[in-house]
Amino acid sequence: MPSSRHNSAPTNVPERRFLSRADALLIMGMVLLVFSLFLTWKQEPLALPANAQAIFVVGQASLDLRGFDLPLWKWMVGCGVVCNLLLLWNPTPQNRQMLAVLQGIAGLGALLLTLRYLSGEIGSILGLVAGLLLAWGALNRYQEITQVTE
Repeated sequence: MPSSRHNSAPTNVPERRFLSRADALLIMGMVLLVFSLFLTWKQEPLALPANAQAIFVVGQASLDLRGFDLPLWKWMVGCGVVCNLLLLWNPTPQNRQMLAVLQGIAGLGALLLTLRYLSGEIGSILGLVAGLLLAWGALNRYQEITQVTE
């Protein structure tokens, strides 16, 4: 005869889906942010000495800066990583506010850092989309947390 003590499930624990919308937004934002760092974020004209311009005919010469060439790329990746690492903790009534605030700060930090280097290049635009996804995912997760704990 099977034991009935293993069949009982707690009724007051809310069921959590494997991948919620907020989780998917945060993971997509992190992947796009890291991928955007491999692309061109900014083009700077080459600085040539004054006498070199008289000797050589120079066309549209510019230097392509990737995301990894930017001074704050580590902070961008750090904000994205923190935003996704906070997915590892299940929100409880005791820690839900702290998780929501930390995730919101990290998501907005990634968005603001990408806005700092915004240009018309594809890496910059993809970084902006990634920052928006991270901020939206953090906001969406905060709304999910408040709905579950109320």
